[in-house]
Order: sequence, then structure tokens, then C-alpha cells
Amino acid sequence: MSYLPNWFQQVFDVLILLLHLLQPVFDVLLFLLPYALGFAFCLWGINWQRMRPALRAGAWVPLTLLLVLVALAWSQIAPRRLPVFGILSAPNFWWQLCYVAILAGIGVFAGWVQDRYGWVPPEIAVEPPAHGHGHSHSHDHGHSHSHGHGHSHDHGHGHDHEHSHDHGHDHAHH
Repeated sequence: MSYLPNWFQQVFDVLILLLHLLQPVFDVLLFLLPYALGFAFCLWGINWQRMRPALRAGAWVPLTLLLVLVALAWSQIAPRRLPVFGILSAPNFWWQLCYVAILAGIGVFAGWVQDRYGWVPPEIAVEPPAHGHGHSHSHDHGHSHSHGHGHSHDHGHGHDHEHSHDHGHDHAHH
């Protein structure tokens, strides 16, 4: 890069050196990303004041079974041993189970943080609001519900619709 000014080349070399020095930091941050995302979800997406009584009442059993099944499926989808400290290796299934258990522990820790600081995520209504009956609601929409059929039947909303079975055919007998 002899065509660049000397100071620009020096700045470029310093930036490359910084990238090489910060690479381990980026690697650690990338490693911690799933844990941070799991913690954030459990902190801001779960109301632990409502979850804790359910877990105490026995919901921990299917949750534990689900964790074991996730680890089992993972161990069959991507079977391998995990090297530990370069001298040991964790057997297949057991390291996946530990990983899933750590994620569950991070979730419980998020519940402790909520409890400790008295923070509760806002309730988000997933059901539509109940239809109030405090006002008159007429089903008369300014048009006839007669379909020209001659008999009536109930659609379940308080008024009848007339229907006949002639469907516009002339049934007059000559």
C-alpha cells in the first residue's frame, strides 16, 4: 500500500492490530449471546410472580421433562463429544443436558432478579376485549335480512332470517 500516505498506513495498521487484539473479546461476546438473550427473554417476557406458584404446584415436572427431551433431541441431531479444557471431553447428551440446564438456571435467576427488585413485566392482553352489554346493540343494519326464501331460521344473534326452499323456481302447477 505504498500509494497511501504514511499516516494513513499507520492508522490502518493500528486498526488491524486492534481488531486482532479484540478478536478474543468478540469471541467471548458471541459465546455469551445465547445466554444474554435467554436472560433477557426470561426477565422481560415471563411474569415470575405468576410463574413461581405454578412451578411450586408441580409445573416443574413437565418443564424438567421438556428440558431432558430437548437435550436428547439435540444429542441425536448433532451427536458429538464436547472438548473441555483441551484435556477432557464431555459425553454426548450429557453436555447438551448441562447446557439446557444452564439456560433454565439463567431463567430462574431472571425470576430472582424480578423478585429482588420488585419489577414485573407489563401484562399484554392476548384475548380480545369482552363485548360489553351495557348499551343497546341493534342488529338492524338498515337492510333486510330476508333472502326471499319464505321461511325463517335463527343465526344465533337475536333475529330470524327468512328462507324458503323454492330458491327462485316457479313451483306453480299447471
